[in-house]
Amino acid sequence: MKGENVKTEEKIANKSENKKKNKGLKIAIIVFVIILVLIGAGIGGFFWYQSIKQNESTGTTWGDTYYAYLKEGIGQEEFSDKEKYGIQQNMKNTTLKFCEIDKEEPPVMVMNYEENDTNYVNVYHIDDSGKVINVSYKEPSTVELLYNIELKQYIWYVHVEKANEDLYQPIILENSNNMSDDNNDNNSIIENNISNSTDDEIKITEDIADITIEKDEETTIETLDGETISISKFDEIFIKPEIDGSVEVSINFNNIDDSNLKDIISKIVNGYKTEDEIVTEEIKNIVDEKVNQVETTKQEIEDAKEEIEKKEEEDRKKAEEEAKKEAKKNNTSSSGKISEEQAKKLAQKIDGTHSDETGYDIGYTFEAMIRDSSGTEYYLFRVMWLVENSHWSTIDGIAISVDGKKWKKVDIYQNYQDGDTMQEIYTEGTF
Repeated sequence: MKGENVKTEEKIANKSENKKKNKGLKIAIIVFVIILVLIGAGIGGFFWYQSIKQNESTGTTWGDTYYAYLKEGIGQEEFSDKEKYGIQQNMKNTTLKFCEIDKEEPPVMVMNYEENDTNYVNVYHIDDSGKVINVSYKEPSTVELLYNIELKQYIWYVHVEKANEDLYQPIILENSNNMSDDNNDNNSIIENNISNSTDDEIKITEDIADITIEKDEETTIETLDGETISISKFDEIFIKPEIDGSVEVSINFNNIDDSNLKDIISKIVNGYKTEDEIVTEEIKNIVDEKVNQVETTKQEIEDAKEEIEKKEEEDRKKAEEEAKKEAKKNNTSSSGKISEEQAKKLAQKIDGTHSDETGYDIGYTFEAMIRDSSGTEYYLFRVMWLVENSHWSTIDGIAISVDGKKWKKVDIYQNYQDGDTMQEIYTEGTF
């Protein structure tokens, strides 16, 4: 009887143990199923989120267009194909930003990047057909907002740095239909890539710089007072305002997916500023002040030029007058007529320039041009000596023929005038 009770108790214990095991197994199965459901829901939610994000706009239609273009470029297998989109194999420190060129058109997208420690830019814009046009600059370049003093406008320029000059080319929105097809040109510094999902083509155009400035080119002048005034050619043309522009975001094309790309485009779309937002009243006032300074300096240079030109003209006229006087004195004309100075030197040979008898100096002054009875023309000089260094006293008159061959001593007190004929001749001779 006792043995049967023990067996009965064991059966009851085993049944209880089996129930516990079955219950634990059911709980484990339930937990496992819940985990599978959660995992499935998580995976489904992830793909659902990605699907929503994939279809989500960057914030603007033009932002979506640029995103689709770059997404297409990233998706290319070969780097030669990626380059058509402006994506270079060795590009570093790459950034993107938007700039307003035309209030009525979508902004351009500017890509700055470094290659071999040199900065380059690609400028993208959307044409009327909705295609993205990529202008890739092949030489060191940057994009700058500059105030053109002559045009009185704020303009986005691509600044291309050459060895001996700087080119400033305004960013112009071109329609792909207006761009001519050219063959590859090694001298071209820009490359235009036009692409959509079905058509890729490369168009090469010659770069024609709107403004070319030689390295270190400046206008410098030294005033008559010895002051140096100078202004660089760049400062004569441009004012570079210190602006707080649109958001510029870094991007690594070697490690990016569609989701990150859309986030970046969305960020620069949200951080985009129009020209009116960038060029504040404070900026305008600063630029106006700098323009006034430039105009003042340019006017000072012009004033200095005028003063120098006036002085040079005065010196030129004076030199001409001196030359004429010198020619009159020293040069013999084509007719063989000697100058007044030459005639005077011949007269000095007759009476000399010093009297040993009296110790007085002898001087000569021109009186008139007179003639002898044959009509030969003579220079008439009054001959005087300096008496006791106090006054000049007349001695006589000496006439020298204009051909320098004959001389005559005449009565100086006849008060000869130009053209008169000699009245009384004391002595005469030849040279």
